[in-house]
Amino acid sequence: MELKSQGKFICTRPIEKLLTQGEKYSDEINIYVDPVNNGVDVSGCTFVLRTVAPSGAMTETLLDKSISTEPATDGMIHLTWRINEYVTAEAGLLQLELIGTLDAAAIIKYKMPSIYVKAAVQGDEEHTPTPDILDQKLAEMNELLEEAKSASIQEVVDARTGCLSEPPYTYDSLDQRLDAEMGMCVQHSEMEMELSALTQAYQTADADLQAQIDQLGAADVAALKTEIEAARTCSIAENTFPTLSSRLNADFELCVTQGELENALSNVTAAYNARIDAVEAAVGAAAQELAAVVDLPESEVTTE
Repeated sequence: MELKSQGKFICTRPIEKLLTQGEKYSDEINIYVDPVNNGVDVSGCTFVLRTVAPSGAMTETLLDKSISTEPATDGMIHLTWRINEYVTAEAGLLQLELIGTLDAAAIIKYKMPSIYVKAAVQGDEEHTPTPDILDQKLAEMNELLEEAKSASIQEVVDARTGCLSEPPYTYDSLDQRLDAEMGMCVQHSEMEMELSALTQAYQTADADLQAQIDQLGAADVAALKTEIEAARTCSIAENTFPTLSSRLNADFELCVTQGELENALSNVTAAYNARIDAVEAAVGAAAQELAAVVDLPESEVTTE
């Protein structure tokens, strides 16, 4: 069942004849009020629903509060009124008033038309006991105390489950869990200190090694520089070039040129030798012919 405020007025027609004398938590009324009233933010208020029976007996019920997300009431304050047996203790006209308080800073009251509590079949006002408001408050306090006690017990039970192991381990007592996990924390701290010391030692050793590498690198660079400077001097032409590449290029060109000259000289020499051999052969043949004509011994014919 739902009731919605219009300003500081709440229409109670939907629940006008809903209740019957002696009912207990059989009905739940959802009340929606605006979070801001005439520029005053009331969303932080604590809301109590007060009832006054025909005899003047008064009850006050603390209402559960949330912010509605339903489309029709989105953003409004949602109050839940669970009607207990003290509200329905007497039959007849029941006066209602919704009160919101924010500490002592603000109090807001919503006007609500009275509703009717129908008489029970087996009882009437004369014989139905009406509990005193103090008794009601005491009962509500006892209920809250039991709820708080149950919540505290559950909280301790939940706290026995550790968070430093996987899967989480549940200890027999909170003391046991605290001792075990504190021990783990101490061990973890000691391990972190050892790791820090090892890391520092590694960094020191690494720095020393890097220094040695740098020194070796510097010596290697100096040796390489000397080697390059020496290699710039050509052993063939006995000339020093500005760069190693220019020296190598010149050497290769010189080698190629010298090779070509050697090939040409070899060819000329071969041609000359062939010409000499041909001339000698021709002269020998002529000498033989002359000897035959004059009938001279071949040994007396010279080829000079």
